[in-house]
Amino acid sequence: MTRSLAQSTDTKPPDTPSVKPSVAPGMRALLACLEAIESGLRTARHGCREFRVGVMCQALSTDEMSTISIDAYHESLSPRSAISGLFDWEEAWFAREMPGPPGDRWILVAAAGAGREAHALQSKGYQLCVMEPAADPLQQCREHLAADALIVGASFAELCSAVLEGQSNPATPLVRQYDAILLGWGSLTHVLSSEDRIRLMQCCARLTDGPILASFFMDPHAVARQQQGIMVSMGRGLGKLIRQVRGLAPAEPVEFTDWGGFLRHFTPVELDQIASSIGRVVRWQQEGGFPHVTLIQQSADP
Repeated sequence: MTRSLAQSTDTKPPDTPSVKPSVAPGMRALLACLEAIESGLRTARHGCREFRVGVMCQALSTDEMSTISIDAYHESLSPRSAISGLFDWEEAWFAREMPGPPGDRWILVAAAGAGREAHALQSKGYQLCVMEPAADPLQQCREHLAADALIVGASFAELCSAVLEGQSNPATPLVRQYDAILLGWGSLTHVLSSEDRIRLMQCCARLTDGPILASFFMDPHAVARQQQGIMVSMGRGLGKLIRQVRGLAPAEPVEFTDWGGFLRHFTPVELDQIASSIGRVVRWQQEGGFPHVTLIQQSADP
């Protein structure tokens, strides 16, 4: 009996083949089919977006583009941007263009967004008037700025009408003289027609004899890149036809982004023309890799 148990203990069980996890052939084929459908839908979605962008860049009026841009900016703005402070190049600009203590100097911050620049300037002691057309950023300005700042919900177009034609509108309280005007970061990029840009600069020149700061996007290849592709070309073709039916003048070249709406990229020649239209000269800077100009009186140019 003992021997039998020992023999039983020493006996090794027979080897059994290992079973690897697997996917049934039918399910593997189904998953491959679904992946192909997903890839096709992504491609189709991208193509539809390109077609839509092509149509919009040609068929919409500049006022419609501006409205869409305000809505896009409204949706993409980060709440923290209101208190993030001036960029280094903006700090350098104020040190250079407005040296000395703020005192009772008044600054208009137009297209102020959530109030990043305005909040920083108010903390330095400047007297401020603030203008922003989009509702949520405007509310953030009201939440973060002290009560002595005049905060107005208005657009560039309304400001120009109030200043140049004396029209009574939401921007009317902003009509006064300023020591400087700051067009909110990148906002000149959203002024899409040459006529509107000249009107804006004429308006600013009426409001200040001091410096006008304008920042913008300047990528000469951005529009050309976005116009590549058959779907964009098809959309642009349809957009041009719609534009003709609507009786609109030919569209200026613009880029569309989901986060910022429609953008106009500038060349140095265009900016020189804008400045000369109001009898000023352009002082170029590009600290921090972001292009900006100061429009100054010719006598102030060193």
